[in-house]
Amino acid sequence: MRKTLSSLVLAMVLGWASVVSAGIYQKGWELIEAGDYETALREFRDLAEKGDADAQFFLGVMYQEGYGVAGDFIIAHMWFNIAAASGDSEDSVAEIFRDSLELDMTSADIAEAKKLAHEWLRTYTLRVP
Repeated sequence: MRKTLSSLVLAMVLGWASVVSAGIYQKGWELIEAGDYETALREFRDLAEKGDADAQFFLGVMYQEGYGVAGDFIIAHMWFNIAAASGDSEDSVAEIFRDSLELDMTSADIAEAKKLAHEWLRTYTLRVP
């Protein structure tokens, strides 16, 4: 079941990435596809720290799927929460990914992810609900 979900998630990301504007996101996704996770992670993190919801979403995907980082659902959930709070795309892709991820998480893990997102948002002076 989890492998099927991961394949579906990857297909969604690839489809979504194809409609994202050119520039850093296209370059970032090309880096991921080429296996240059270190550079992709650095570039997405730099943008994420500036409040870029798309970069925050991509960080969530990298942690969810283990692209260049240890797969970590808590950190992935945190990034999806941050992306949603930062103005994720109109169709709320980050919320969809976050909600799907919660199916494989404990309530304690979800609470920890929410706490980390709240702390991150406060640290980077974005609006905290």
